[in-house]
Amino acid sequence: FATRSSEGISVIHDRNPMFVRLSDGELRNAYTVRILNKSLETRSFILSVEGLTDLDLKVVGDTVTTGRMAVIAVGPDRTHELRALVGTYSPLPPAASIPLTFRITDTKTGQRASAVDHFRGP
Repeated sequence: FATRSSEGISVIHDRNPMFVRLSDGELRNAYTVRILNKSLETRSFILSVEGLTDLDLKVVGDTVTTGRMAVIAVGPDRTHELRALVGTYSPLPPAASIPLTFRITDTKTGQRASAVDHFRGP
């Protein structure tokens, strides 16, 4: 019980469509992200994404997002579900499937959790 983590993250890639090419040339994938706070107090987490050299993270809703990061508040003993849009202007190889690491970091304690999914391209 003492080694149980007090946070967690899961990521599910949207299936339909797998990716979208926007009119400005950006290639975008969408994900459902669930952040779990197992502690008895509200916590703020930094959500970051790694795996592409040139990526932009946008979180749908009232979250402050800058570049590769967003700050998410999660209530005590709750799960917070959000929609994350990851985009890039970088050229990708044909039928690309690039691993992305979604990571949450507690802003006070620095505790971390991560999940891996893939960025899909044409």
